[in-house]
Amino acid sequence: MLAVVLAGGLGTRLRSAVPDLPKCLSPVLGRPFLAHVLDHLKRQGVERVVIAIGYKGDAIRREFGDGRDHGLTISYADDGLEPLGTGGAIANALRSARGPDDEPVLVVNGDTLSAFDVAELARTHHATKAQLVLFAVPVSNGTRYGALELGADGSILSFQAQGSSSSALVNGGVYWGTRQDFLSVLPARGPSSFEQDILPPLAGRGLFAVRGGGRFLDIGVPEGYRRAEAVLRSESAPPLVRARAPLRISFAGGGTDVSPYCDERGGAVLSATFNKYVHVSLVPTADDRMGLHSLDYQTSVHYDLADALAFDGRLDLIKACIKRVYPDRDKGFDIHVHADAPPGTGAGASSAVVVAVLAALREWLRLPMTEYELAETAFAVERCDLKIAGGRQDHYSAAFGGFNFIEFGPRGAIVNPLRIRPSIASELEERLVLVYTGGSRVSGGIIADQVRRYRAGEPEAVQAMDDLKALANESRRALLSGDLDAFGAITHRAWQSKKRMSDRISNPALDALYDAARSAGAIGGKVTGAGGGGYMFFVTRYDGQQAVVQALQRAGCQFVDFSFESAGARAWRVAESGLVG
Repeated sequence: MLAVVLAGGLGTRLRSAVPDLPKCLSPVLGRPFLAHVLDHLKRQGVERVVIAIGYKGDAIRREFGDGRDHGLTISYADDGLEPLGTGGAIANALRSARGPDDEPVLVVNGDTLSAFDVAELARTHHATKAQLVLFAVPVSNGTRYGALELGADGSILSFQAQGSSSSALVNGGVYWGTRQDFLSVLPARGPSSFEQDILPPLAGRGLFAVRGGGRFLDIGVPEGYRRAEAVLRSESAPPLVRARAPLRISFAGGGTDVSPYCDERGGAVLSATFNKYVHVSLVPTADDRMGLHSLDYQTSVHYDLADALAFDGRLDLIKACIKRVYPDRDKGFDIHVHADAPPGTGAGASSAVVVAVLAALREWLRLPMTEYELAETAFAVERCDLKIAGGRQDHYSAAFGGFNFIEFGPRGAIVNPLRIRPSIASELEERLVLVYTGGSRVSGGIIADQVRRYRAGEPEAVQAMDDLKALANESRRALLSGDLDAFGAITHRAWQSKKRMSDRISNPALDALYDAARSAGAIGGKVTGAGGGGYMFFVTRYDGQQAVVQALQRAGCQFVDFSFESAGARAWRVAESGLVG
């Protein structure tokens, strides 16, 4: 599909409000109006655009370039010395951006914006065998446009003269057809008006309309320009951005993602996210203040936008995210954070907090940040800016979601999503017991001891980490093949190897719980994080889940009902009306 944007108008009637600019570059909410048009085209699935330029066309070229900043491929077709009118401009653009005769073509005006749906235009074109389809919009004052007369089947019967009606259905300046459809009705050379010379003779001869609704913005005159600013302002400032990032279960390899081991010998982790989340709500405010709130810690702090945000132990994870991606703050906001799991469960909650807050800021500020960049930024926030000891896996698990085999090396991480058959994932849910041991732990001391032993070259610790990396590969193969008994046995071996990395990873209470689960029929299991307590999981035989659950409940553990989550961090906007953006 090719989109042709008509942007060569002189904008004579708008000069009193916006002098010395092509009409389509008139600023609306601090951006050229044409940028809003291109945003809508991209949302409609358009990838390739040719902009038909004329008056001060070089300014349009400089503003939009090749389109990569807008996620589009943009080229230009210049009217040259003689204005070609809208009809001549379309023909010139189609000659400039070549393609097959049956290529779908969307033509839009660069100075109007409406809620057209490309899919509906295409369906109508196909169903009616139309020569062309245009988008018709209702307006309360149609004297500037003239009205359309439509048949019961949507065919256009006539174009009434401009000024003939005060309330009407009018041409919305959006047209759909194939390249050949357009070229067959356009003159080969010279200027013409598509609206006045080309369309009216086609009435009653295969011209159809799709009736639209919603907004219709036309910045051709000062009052229309002011209305566009007001309408887009009301749409662009939703009172709420929400985000969430999932927690994870680390099946094997945890600890090999910690420097310096992963930098020197390479690490590997097998993990999956599940349906416990960190939730973030970001609420823009009208003042120059920031409010940071944690429901879990029942803590709130407030700052001016210009404050330095010192790390003082009060919601430092949130502050570090703000400092990293929003240093030049110019809009007030409140951020509210809540986690589904208690702190210190070993399910990567602190890293998920960072990922979720960054995802909310990414959505609100429209930051160009991929999932890899989201994870890497989260790692930098937690491990570099705040200097919190830990590994790398949690940030990637929260950002990407799903079952992943993640490899770590001196040049960063590689996330390998695993295509686990739904039947295998469902069976693993039936056979996996997740419990909260009631004892949260602080991982920093455990990780520091692990790093100390590795740096000292203690053979048992180094061999244990090498074994864990190998077991991560084994567990991946067992999971992909659906051999869950073998998968459970590997988790047992992984737990034994992990305990050899540091004598702080387990304790008599955890050992007793593990023995109770094994006695009840668990094949294997381990703590989900660095160790010391928090969540533990156990893989049971196909008929053994309930016996293991009962044994662990008798031992004082809290059973956690869960299911696997395939999605990673996500963020979305909620408008004041309650509509989700």
